[in-house]
Amino acid sequence: MARRGYCSVSKPMVERRLGHRVFMLAFVAAPVVTLAVLVYAMTAAMEHGPSMVAEPVGAGAGRTGGANALGERLFGGSGDLGIPADQTARGAVLVVHDGSGRAGPDRPLLLLTNHEGWRLADALTLTQREDGAWEIRLPPPRAGENDALAFRFVLGPEGLPEVDESAEPVGERRLPRISQEQAVGEVPLRYEFAVRGFGAG
Repeated sequence: MARRGYCSVSKPMVERRLGHRVFMLAFVAAPVVTLAVLVYAMTAAMEHGPSMVAEPVGAGAGRTGGANALGERLFGGSGDLGIPADQTARGAVLVVHDGSGRAGPDRPLLLLTNHEGWRLADALTLTQREDGAWEIRLPPPRAGENDALAFRFVLGPEGLPEVDESAEPVGERRLPRISQEQAVGEVPLRYEFAVRGFGAG
């Protein structure tokens, strides 16, 4: 005969209830634990601070190289914009292959630049190599000269403009922008160009 007021609860049911309570406790505690971890990580990062160790690069970077690195860390970096190759500490060398065959010792290739106001009188003269290609190392940017270099190739003292396969004038050229890491070094950056022809003259 069963005793009154006594309720029998099976062991599996007790285990299910216990498991449910543990799950609910973990569910409620998870956001609190996550928030605590985030606060700790932020506090540790603020105490450590950003790294200011970076080799100065670019025109006039001097001791501001570390500031550039800090700005990249805080505001997304200059990976999308980069540094104009002509303004890096490495410098840049241009190699030009004359497809017209018209350039020579008496009629060298010249480089017009925006830094010189596109004046033919201030054009830079390229040097012909033994293999026939023409080469020039770009001068470093002058103090306060922050505009990226734009340039055109012209032929001879008369300054015949470069033209494409349709005999249309070729617009100004610019060197690519590169990352901080690529800008550091002693070996100059090298860029090769092929010139198809020059205007009549």
